[in-house]
Amino acid sequence: GSGSAWDGYHQIAPAVVARGDLWSIFYSGNSSDSELGYQVGRFTWNRANRSSQASSKPLLAPAPEDWDFAGNNYADVLYLPRQDRYLLYYTGFQGPLASIGLAESRDGRHWEKHPAPVLTGLPGVIAPDVIFDGSRFRMFYVQSAVSGKGVRTSIYMSRSSDGKTWSPGKAVLSPTAAWESGQLMRPQLAFYQGRLYLHYCAGKGRWKIGAAYAYPTFRSEGIWRSKLLPPGMQQIRIRYEQPRGT
Repeated sequence: GSGSAWDGYHQIAPAVVARGDLWSIFYSGNSSDSELGYQVGRFTWNRANRSSQASSKPLLAPAPEDWDFAGNNYADVLYLPRQDRYLLYYTGFQGPLASIGLAESRDGRHWEKHPAPVLTGLPGVIAPDVIFDGSRFRMFYVQSAVSGKGVRTSIYMSRSSDGKTWSPGKAVLSPTAAWESGQLMRPQLAFYQGRLYLHYCAGKGRWKIGAAYAYPTFRSEGIWRSKLLPPGMQQIRIRYEQPRGT
């Protein structure tokens, strides 16, 4: 960003989605140095011809009458190939309060926001990270709480069958170490070498990155769909990583 553009001062919180050779970064931009007023934009590049394009305007520009009138931030984007649609989960701000909203798109450029948040919790829920296993959605997000010692944040998890209606969340990770300073932020889930990792930011003033992990269980079921094969194909070879212990 530069000058007086909508993302001229800050560009933060990227989420990358790959669809063939077309890669997209969804990010939050701000035209001033403020906690509020962020908006979500998109930058795309094509790995085949090395072309790129940036958003000239935000994807989810809030109107004064919208529930997220004070801005949207921390986007997480899923592309569902069977349904050929994108789901964009984000933090919407109502002044000092925050909820998690949802927008849908067919092409990644034109978005329709749901008229109300899909997940709420006072004083605020923020920074969603959503995964889809083919049948169920799970959202890891940050829930804040206010006490006599100030604001404390923990990471919660919620489940959904359609990505729109979510179960009440439960805490899965709370700050316990001194270096975390009572603040856990920006959960990101990843599977690696038989473990399910939950990376997060923590601290006050000077942020650091921490990790927690769990050993997942696997069921002997699932669906794998190949690309369309040419006529006369005699053999197909599949390379995959087999989780340890299965």
